Amino acid sequence: MFRSLTLACRLPRKLRRGLSVAAGTVAWAVAAEPRRNVTANVRRVLGVSSQPSLASRLRVQLIARRVFCNCVSNYLELFALPRLTRTEILGRIDVKGREYFEQAVSLGRGVIIASAHLGPFEYLPSWMPARGFEMVIPVEKIGDKKGLGRMLEARHSNGVTFVPLTGLAAVRTMVRMLGNGQIVLITADRAIEGQSATVKFFGASARLPVGPVDLSVMTGAPLIGGFGWRNGGRDVIEFVPISLGLPEQERSDREALQALLIRRLESIIAEHVDEWVVFEPIWRQPETPPAEEASRAPRENASQDMSSRA
Repeated sequence: MFRSLTLACRLPRKLRRGLSVAAGTVAWAVAAEPRRNVTANVRRVLGVSSQPSLASRLRVQLIARRVFCNCVSNYLELFALPRLTRTEILGRIDVKGREYFEQAVSLGRGVIIASAHLGPFEYLPSWMPARGFEMVIPVEKIGDKKGLGRMLEARHSNGVTFVPLTGLAAVRTMVRMLGNGQIVLITADRAIEGQSATVKFFGASARLPVGPVDLSVMTGAPLIGGFGWRNGGRDVIEFVPISLGLPEQERSDREALQALLIRRLESIIAEHVDEWVVFEPIWRQPETPPAEEASRAPRENASQDMSSRA
């Protein structure tokens, strides 16, 4: 598969996007378990009830198919990176919320960026070295070591350092980078390895990483959100405040930081759910989506009132 992606990335960008749609649609049609997982995740984000209308079902399926197409597009963009100059990379990216990133950098304690598996993820790590910053990213292990090697080779081409997701060596590397005023990026939208906690996410219980918050509290480095998505033929990076969005006395409060991080994740994922390329179930046990919970509450209250009167 990785050899095919390496060859396909040599196509012009418009052709790559057409190929992404075709290959992603095939993958969506044949990959039953990932399709079920993506569909369940999309339903939760959209708040679709357990008995959706035909229109809701069709909308969910359309978005789920686009998730697969965008995933293929992300891999093609990744393997095309070594062929791009820094000028070309910067020329493709529109940056929103740059002032939050610059404010965090100005503190001189390094910057922790909490991100998500959203959009053309590789452009955010590529933007940093192109702007003169060093960045380290902890990554999970995958079974295909050859494929992992090719992905890391493509990512290293733009000056990003990758470390294993767990272990004291990874923590020491991240702390050292922050101490040197550099950047650490950690994805925060699904728990893979390392420390995590059960939190309310889109109204239901899910396990999410606590690494970005713990690292911010431990080092005093500011925590911001950094996310990417597509906007027509352009790629967008947006920075949002997290620790800098809290009063000074709350910036070392783990619960306050985690709560604000979750709200930022919910907002950005809901706005670009078709680019949220997560193929594992985030919510392990079925729970009532928020929209159904809201409609059910009045009925339950009425039932309780009748019982009390009886």
